Amino acid sequence: MSKPNAEEILKKIKKMERGLFSVNSDEALTREVEEIIQDSRNSRKDKVAVPVEDDIKYIIDSERFVKDQFKRLSDKAITNIVPRNFRLRFVKRVINRLIKTFTRQQVEFNFAAVSSVKALMDRINLVFKTEAQHFLEQEEKIHDSQQVVYMINSKMDTHLNMFTLLRDELFYELDHKVKNMGIVLGKKETESLFKESYGIKTQKNEGKVKLNLGSGPFDVPGYINVDFRDLPNVDIVADVTNLPFKKGQVDEIYTSHLLEHFPLMQLKKDILPNWRELLKQDGKITIIVPDIAEMAKLFASGGMVFDDFARVVMGAQEYDGNYHYAVFSEQSVCNILSEIGFTDIEVLASKRKNDICLEMEIVAYKR
Repeated sequence: MSKPNAEEILKKIKKMERGLFSVNSDEALTREVEEIIQDSRNSRKDKVAVPVEDDIKYIIDSERFVKDQFKRLSDKAITNIVPRNFRLRFVKRVINRLIKTFTRQQVEFNFAAVSSVKALMDRINLVFKTEAQHFLEQEEKIHDSQQVVYMINSKMDTHLNMFTLLRDELFYELDHKVKNMGIVLGKKETESLFKESYGIKTQKNEGKVKLNLGSGPFDVPGYINVDFRDLPNVDIVADVTNLPFKKGQVDEIYTSHLLEHFPLMQLKKDILPNWRELLKQDGKITIIVPDIAEMAKLFASGGMVFDDFARVVMGAQEYDGNYHYAVFSEQSVCNILSEIGFTDIEVLASKRKNDICLEMEIVAYKR
């Protein structure tokens, strides 16, 4: 018997369905049987035109001849004939053999797959281990770099504190020197000066007058910068308490960290009412000031050192223009604006960090 395979087993099952199944490995014998059957069929076709009785007799003789040939071939090949009632048992045997064959193949495949996966995982773990080691090495370098950064930052803090101290003392001494000469630093009376940049910005703003009051050297895009000092980026040199504009001529006023430099009474009775008169109908004012109420809470809870708290409350005081005279909370600013006649008052930002200061931003309109 040859080694069984799936194709041979299927052929055997098909033969069983025909009612007779012989187990034989002799291919030549199989072909001989097929030739005998084919010859018999051809002989039948040749006898189609004979009388029915003769045709029937011929068919019977042919069938008998075929059976005789089968017997002769069976004796010659010593073929074992499988009875009909033996079919089911044989099918079970075939199926069991198929199951065993494919189960063995599946087990071998599973074993190969598991081995492959294990080998792959070993490689992945090796890569991870290598990368982890590399990361740890880099982390140590980063840690060392961070130590350097911390050290440099600490040095910079020391230098900054020294610079601030020297700056304050320099301005203080300079202020007192010039006072002794009959001049108050930063308070010299000057006439308003419109620079060429004022016209250029007004034209870009389509004729709208949007003022950034107390700008210092810092430019706010879209706004005309106004300061009493003739500094870089200043478009109009003027005193913010006496602005060179007519009533209803200004579209918008923006001011950042300016109001605290004036006494509260002056703000309520003079400065803010004057700014409101300069605004057009539906004109807007934006105010940014230190939020002293929130910083007081922060200082009380230990979240702010005393020197920083004192500086934001009182100002650096190194020259006359850097003293603080007023302190604010969100509610106090809203109340002041409402008393003057501003409406649609809204707090846009609160407790916003700005260097050592917490600030708030509030907008209001002239309706």
